[in-house]
Amino acid sequence: MLELYTARDRKMKIRDSFVSNSSSTSYIIKIHKEKSKKCPTCGRGNDLDLLEIIRNGDHLDSKIGYDTKEDYMRELEFQMRRVKKDIEEFAALEPNEVPERFRRSAASAKELLEWSHRELKELRDEYDQVAAIEGEVVAVDIGYHDEIVKYAFEAGQKDGSIEIISSMVF
Repeated sequence: MLELYTARDRKMKIRDSFVSNSSSTSYIIKIHKEKSKKCPTCGRGNDLDLLEIIRNGDHLDSKIGYDTKEDYMRELEFQMRRVKKDIEEFAALEPNEVPERFRRSAASAKELLEWSHRELKELRDEYDQVAAIEGEVVAVDIGYHDEIVKYAFEAGQKDGSIEIISSMVF
């Protein structure tokens, strides 16, 4: 299990298995099709089974967040643009001023600016990490009670066809 510090300075554990007191776990995974053990009858591998099960099954708690590495990177780019815009807004305020949209949290412009700089760095690091990965990268949310999905996911991990890049428990 790896440890990661989030933008809010809370330690988060990167898990490689499921947690019983959470409703779902989000994973960024790399698919290694060449490592997938093929079924002798139908010829399909575990990586395809996982994605097919999520796409075609009636799994309310499991879903595919991003089908491709490019989609995921576009989302990270969008988030980085949003944070840069926030940084510009917060930098223009007095350090102790509370921006209108944050009145309920009472966070000062200085605190929000510091938080935004950390968030932007984390997004850039994640973007660079994903960009460096060769092959198929997929974002999936796997529901705790979706036994078939969990089985396919764990089988892919065992045979090496699924590699966890990162995870977050909800």
